[in-house]
Formats: sequence, C-alpha cells, structure tokens
Amino acid sequence: MVGCYQRGRIKIFLRNLLGEHKPKFDCDTIRCPLTEAYINHPEELAWVLSLHFQDWFRKPAHHQGPITEADGDWLKLGTDKQTFQDATNHLGIPDKYTELIWEALQTVPNKDMIARELQAALHDPPTEEEFRWALKDQKKSTTPGMSNVAYGNIKDWPDELISHSYQLLRVMWGQEHIPQVWKEKWAVLLAKTADTADINNLRPIGLEDCMRKLWFSISYKRIAATWSKYDALDEAHHGFVPNRGTDSGFLDLLNQLEKAQEWGVSALLCSWDVKHAFDSVSRTVIRMALNRLGVPANLINMIHAMEVEGITIVRTPLTQYIYDTEGMEGLRRLDAQFPGILIHPERGVPQGDTGSLLIWLAVYDIILRALTIQRGQLHDRLAHTINYADDLKSVAGHLGSLQEQANLVSAFALVFGLDQSRTKFRAFRFPFDIPMDQRDQIPPMEVVVHKKGWQTETVRVQHLGALKDLGYYLDTDLGGNSNSKSLCNGSRPHWKQ
Repeated sequence: MVGCYQRGRIKIFLRNLLGEHKPKFDCDTIRCPLTEAYINHPEELAWVLSLHFQDWFRKPAHHQGPITEADGDWLKLGTDKQTFQDATNHLGIPDKYTELIWEALQTVPNKDMIARELQAALHDPPTEEEFRWALKDQKKSTTPGMSNVAYGNIKDWPDELISHSYQLLRVMWGQEHIPQVWKEKWAVLLAKTADTADINNLRPIGLEDCMRKLWFSISYKRIAATWSKYDALDEAHHGFVPNRGTDSGFLDLLNQLEKAQEWGVSALLCSWDVKHAFDSVSRTVIRMALNRLGVPANLINMIHAMEVEGITIVRTPLTQYIYDTEGMEGLRRLDAQFPGILIHPERGVPQGDTGSLLIWLAVYDIILRALTIQRGQLHDRLAHTINYADDLKSVAGHLGSLQEQANLVSAFALVFGLDQSRTKFRAFRFPFDIPMDQRDQIPPMEVVVHKKGWQTETVRVQHLGALKDLGYYLDTDLGGNSNSKSLCNGSRPHWKQ
C-alpha cells in the first residue's frame, strides 16, 4: 500500500510509478476568479495574489467573540468556566455540547506532571550544546526565509560567530524579545491539483527565518517529548505523532469497519475537513490550547509575539526581485502603490514553521478529547474517532450516535472559529446488515450539521460507491474493487511507456 511508504526514495518511486506527480506553480500566470481572464503582468499578478491571500488570513465576519479574536483573554477563557460560557452564549449552541468542550479543555492525562516538567525544562533557554546539536541536525538544503540565510550558511560560520549568536539568543530569551526580521516571511504558493492557474487551488507555505526556526525547534522537541512521555494527547491522533501516519489511520478505520462486518451491523461514518485548517486558528485559541497542555507562559508569549505585527509577502518574481534589490523598503513602496502587497495576517499558525504541527495537535486535541468523553454517554460500542491532521472521521453504530458526534464537531467549529469544508464533508453507511442484492433499496438516511446560529444543513448518507480516505478507496462492502481500479488506472500509462 502506497500510504505505508511516506518518506525517502520509495515514496518518490511509487508516486512516479502511479502518476501521482505534484503539480508545480511557477507564479507566472493565474486565472482571475471573477473574469476567467489570465493574468501574467508582474505587478497585476503580485497584487491579485496578495489581495486573495490577504482575505485568506483575515478572520471571517461570521466568527465573533473573544475566543476568535487575536487578543482575547486566553488564560481566563481556558481556565474560568464563567468566562468561557460568557464567550460562547451568543452562538446558540445547546449547553450539553459546550459542557463537553469545557470538560475537554480541563481534561489532560497527567496534566500537573506535564506542567511541572515543562516549566522546569523551558524556564531557561536551551544550552549552547543543544543549540549546536540542533544546528547539526538541520539539512543544508532547507529553503531560507527573507534573510536568505539558510542552515547551510549558519553551519559554515566560524565557531566564534556561532557562540556569539547563541549568547545573543540567550539574552533575547530572558527578555522575551522577538526581532522584527523573525516576523517577516515569504508565502510560497503550492498547487493542490494540476490546474495551477486556478487561484483557489493555491495554498500558502510560510518561509520563516532559519535562525528563528532553529532556536525554537529545541523547545518544540522538548514539548513533544514530554507530551509523548505522559500520553497527553488523545489516542485518535495519527498525524504528527511518533510511529503513526496515514497507514495507521487507515488501518484503524478499517479495523473498526471490520468489527461492524463481523457483528453484522451497519457502520456509519462522517468525514470532516477544516477549511484553510492551520491558517484559520485564532491566536487566542493557540494560546488556550498550549496552556491546556502545560506549555509555560514565557514560551507561549514568545510564540504569540512572533506573529504580532507580522508581515507576509506572497513571493512572485516581482516581489522577489524588489526585495533582492531594494529590501523591505522597496516592498513598502510597492505596497503604497498597490495596497495589500504587505499582508498582516490576523490569524493562523504558519505552515512551514517548526512549531506549526505541534500547535495544530494542541488545538485539535480539544475536539478529540471531547469526542472521547462523549463516547462514554453514547451507548454505542462501535463509536470511534480517527484523525489525521484536520481530517477527522467519526464512526458510529446507529444514526443517533453519529448525529451526536456531528453536533459536537459542529459546536467545536463554532466555538473556536473554524469552518468545516462543505465540499469535503462526507457521510457514509457501510450496510453490512443488508444483503447485497437489497442494498439499492435501502431507505434514505440523513445527518444534520450546524452553522452560525445553530442553523441546520442536511446531508444525505451514502450507502453505495466508495469513500476515499488518506489516499485509499473504501467500498461500502469492503470489497477493494475501487482501490484496485485506482491503482491500475494510475499505473497503466506508465507501464506503456
């Protein structure tokens, strides 16, 4: 199975064999989403892309309340129940779901031990020995940020310069000081599909200063090790945690479905995906999530400070040329001529930063823990949760259980200012209790999802066809035909060459 090989040359070989080439966007032409006209004039191209991603990083108007703001009182919101209730009352969510979310905010295994260990480990800055080891672990070829100083450049510095840089970093740590250059980043655009001219198909990856990433990577590794040591994170995580991945996530789902098949009952499934995911999390939510898992305030403050008054520039041939020749002042002049070239993100954790995966784990652990708590109330032996990054799947043995899980996921999204992707939401029934020759006569089944104001939207539960999950296809009879066809169709053109 392709999902079992996620690193190195085997992955590259298999992707080439199966025709799964990653499209490359050269940032030279886009298609206007309004007129469908193609844009390739350097200034117009840079401006249209910048305005598009300025909106991308802006908080939507329909998300209101202190939790979704950049400067909410994160400490009280995450530790004082009345403050949390006051911040969520306007959303119209039934109390039992906000109660579950509140309980999840307070529930972390071995919470006190985690907090004590991280407080002791992160009170002082990393040692020079740790700094040098972290530098040694980095690849020379890593793409640098706006300073254009790559890890390879730092490795080539004389020992005296590395030691002097470390001493400056120690002073900055003690003062919780973040230099402006650490707040400036390129947004490099990647296309998700072969239509690289479609502006809605582009996703931003942040290129931050390598010294920033190097320095904080040490602390992030300490945090991850402590969370792993004390089993802080919910067991539903399969992304960005040790010894797990898309393969374990798929097998976890398959195991649950095979249980239903063995018991001769239907398995119901909802699959959720967060729109813009990493880029949509408020700075208040980030700090609430890190504090919940024992990260000390001094580090939370520095992580937050790296994004306050931050500047993101979409890297195009024009913006790169102006920065190379005129520096940030040149980009400011371009921004004066074309307002919006300099983007000031209101939310999000930059993909490309060394801490982005850790922060996302902390944020999404809240809903996974809430679902775990809820399972004890559902009276459903098949109820289960599988999560990879922002790809969340809820499994249930009956519609009432699936609906309760869907209600909780909807409530979480509303509370924390996340938007579930309507186009990627899927609901499936695996009807193992219905004979094969009668499955086309199964009466329709529906699940409800909730939007702003707890308004409802009904989604039909499919029981025929195949579910695509983490790169695999699952037939509702678990026959495997769709997966085999996908592999054969992807490979056939390459076998003919």
